[in-house]
Amino acid sequence: MPTDLYILLSFRAQNLTHVERIDIILEIERCLQQDDNKHIHLVWNTGFSDSNLVIWSESLAESSIPFNTIQSFFSSAKFEKYVLPAYLQKKMNSDASYIVFPEQLYIQSMLGTLGQQLK
Repeated sequence: MPTDLYILLSFRAQNLTHVERIDIILEIERCLQQDDNKHIHLVWNTGFSDSNLVIWSESLAESSIPFNTIQSFFSSAKFEKYVLPAYLQKKMNSDASYIVFPEQLYIQSMLGTLGQQLK
């Protein structure tokens, strides 16, 4: 059974093009040495405290998780942090479109809503 990996992004991710989203997923797959049994999904909100979450992946249609069901959606999730790959760090420094990787405080505030802790 495939494992789903959710990459939390800032609200600016809603402005990424299809190509930029694929670029991010491919680089994360490369760095994590992903096997075929995992699916990477990009996740972001609209920037408002009570907004829905948007989930996007290359294999599924974009979907939305209503704000009132976010906690149950992620209730069994394991949250981890990773160092941003050098390629994506370089892209952030050269292309404003890629400034979608949030600081730890932003993620912690998202997770705080879920009652989760970042490890």
